[in-house]
Amino acid sequence: MDKEKLNEIYKLIKETGYIQSINICREMGNDSTKEYNLELILSTCPFYERDTRIKLVFYNVQEFKLGGINNFYKIFFEITDVSDRQLENIRYYVDEIEYNMVSFWCLDIKYRII
Repeated sequence: MDKEKLNEIYKLIKETGYIQSINICREMGNDSTKEYNLELILSTCPFYERDTRIKLVFYNVQEFKLGGINNFYKIFFEITDVSDRQLENIRYYVDEIEYNMVSFWCLDIKYRII
């Protein structure tokens, strides 16, 4: 992912930032590969039907840590490109920096406005 796309993700997270849903699923391929993917949907607050919502999907999530999610926080992720470290199947480190709500390593990130 280039810096332009990363900046777009930051912009969208700043516009929204309130977690509407968290979904973790395990993908199991025919070649016996198994990976966990994390899907987050972020919305504005208060959420209105026409407000901006984004869907972020993080692929091949590893070392997933989840903190307290019962509070109503506007979150912000710091996404660090760690590809120069040559870690196997890891390209990014994602950390919610304000409240330590979530952190993990992942291979790729996709996003879209919904």
